[in-house]
Amino acid sequence: MAISNNSIQQLLPLLRPYLWNENERRAYLIRALGMNTPVLNRLILNTPVDVFITSMVEELVKFGAISSGKQALCAVLEVISGDVGEDVNLRIQELLQQIKSELEPTRNFLIINERKYTETPFILEENLFGDRSNLILGNSDNNTNSYTFLEKLLEAGQWKDADRETKNILLKFSGKQEAEGLGVKELRNLPCEVLFAIDKLWITHSNKRFGLSIQQEIWQRGKLKSSPSKNKSILSKLKDILWKPDEKDNNEDDNSTKDNWYCFAEQVGWYQEGRWIPYKSLTFQLSAAEGNLPYCRGWWKKMRYQYESQRFFELMSKLERCRDLHQK
Repeated sequence: MAISNNSIQQLLPLLRPYLWNENERRAYLIRALGMNTPVLNRLILNTPVDVFITSMVEELVKFGAISSGKQALCAVLEVISGDVGEDVNLRIQELLQQIKSELEPTRNFLIINERKYTETPFILEENLFGDRSNLILGNSDNNTNSYTFLEKLLEAGQWKDADRETKNILLKFSGKQEAEGLGVKELRNLPCEVLFAIDKLWITHSNKRFGLSIQQEIWQRGKLKSSPSKNKSILSKLKDILWKPDEKDNNEDDNSTKDNWYCFAEQVGWYQEGRWIPYKSLTFQLSAAEGNLPYCRGWWKKMRYQYESQRFFELMSKLERCRDLHQK
């Protein structure tokens, strides 16, 4: 068993103030693990704080569970979380969920609609506008392990972490790093089965409040309310000349697409009273507006928001093409 280096790096600033000296370290370890736990003999308590925390995490992970059945590392983090402020406690709890998922053995089944399927690689497909309970299985190189962590987060109602994991999955299947993000080209080339799988999990665990196809329905309703302009403005024509090819390839008038984009963003709670709501201010609760998640504005290539209406249009178009292919 092991946890990711990313988790260790997130733990360091949270634990430093509470494991600064030898006495604090000994006290927390004994409170969490007891006096006679063998792993205590493996730890060198008088090392620099970052060295100690890194070594402690590695040794506790190797040791595994204590007599109560709880993972040793989780037991220590839970004890420390009881002595910290609300903000730090929240961050430790979020990390605990992440670490527990990393330490748990990979589940050998995936539960969808209360049915169990063995983890043979398969494709999750469905008619985005049809019966969402109709799940089709088939062979694929995209192993279901790619979605297991997302499913766990959604089952636990960890909406913010699930949103971030959704982005990670899309970047993975696009062959992109997080700093690169997704542009029109990447969205166009996303495998349909990946979009279907993500959408199915979001819809199932949010009681049909969140998901890509929910967003597509809201987008389509907004488009019906507004009619595209027939004549392009001088500014729009100038943009046609200067627009980057991979960002522009779009069958709708640019102004119309932007109008629809703002209309959609208002309906799902991303844009209110003439301003965009910061990511940290989203509620990440089921009480949020229908279609509020997943938050695709965090996916964009180089975060260039002047292109985001085209990117969202391409995402919606991709879903439409996937649906049409599936119906044939």
